[in-house]
Formats: sequence, C-alpha cells, structure tokens
Amino acid sequence: MSSDNPEPRDRATSEPGEYATQLLTPPDIFDNCGIQFPVWNVLRSTLVVAVALATLAGCGTGLSAQRRYVGTLAGCDGNGTATLTRIRNEFAFAPNDGALLIRGTVAADGSLRGTLNTQPPGKPPYMLIVTGQATKDVVTVTYATPQCTAHGSLKLRPVTLMP
Repeated sequence: MSSDNPEPRDRATSEPGEYATQLLTPPDIFDNCGIQFPVWNVLRSTLVVAVALATLAGCGTGLSAQRRYVGTLAGCDGNGTATLTRIRNEFAFAPNDGALLIRGTVAADGSLRGTLNTQPPGKPPYMLIVTGQATKDVVTVTYATPQCTAHGSLKLRPVTLMP
C-alpha cells in the first residue's frame, strides 16, 4: 500500500483524541448498521423496560385469578384462624394457618370439598376433610378431623404482592 492512502487504523491503536469528535458505534457487529451509540442506548433501555413490563404483567395475571379468604374457625379446642386460597376451580385450605394444606376443588355451584390423609402408608387413614360453600365475598367451611369438627365463615381479603 502506498503512503498516500494509509491503511485505516483500529480505534484501540489510533492516536488519542482522533475519534473524540465522532459519535461512537457499538462493537463491530453494529459498525455496518449505521446505528450510533446514543440510539443503541435508547434501544437497549427500551428493551429492558419492555421485558420488565412483560414480567410484571405475568405476575398480575396470576394475582388477578387468585382469591384469598381469611377468618376464624370455632371448635376443635377453641377458635383458630384459617385461610382458604382459591384459583379458579381449585383451592388450598390452611387450618389454624399452620403447616397442613388441604387441597380440593370448587364445583360450578360454589360447593367445595378437599381431603388430606395425614397417616403414613400401612396405617388406617387419618383424614382431614374440608367442605363448604363459596360465594364472591364469603366462604363458609366445615373442617373435620377424626377427633373434632370446626365451622367458620371466611371473608374475602384482597391479594397483594406485599403482606
């Protein structure tokens, strides 16, 4: 190559300040696209915001389908709190807001039923049974174990991300 037409130099090996007055482009894959660095930053920021909004929209859909009912059960050694969480035609019931979770289904007419066998295999069953009726704002439940029965009315409480 002649000295009149010097070979183009790479930015890393060029003299300081030679490219300072030009807008920088992102790495080599974008050099031929004509996208300049400020535009690339805007596109990248837009992509991050779009992904965050899509993630939150997914969370919102799950929460909007969920209904949580909270109340008191009378019986079985006094009163105890209970929570029933309903998602469409299924529910999970936590008697005394403890570690046990009884899962069941809700029929089209709002009646619900769920069972949990807490006895290990090879032993006679020890069934925990919850039955009741669900409306839009209230669920009336009967919780029965082999030793006692408790009744209660659980009221709808709004579901939020934070407790």
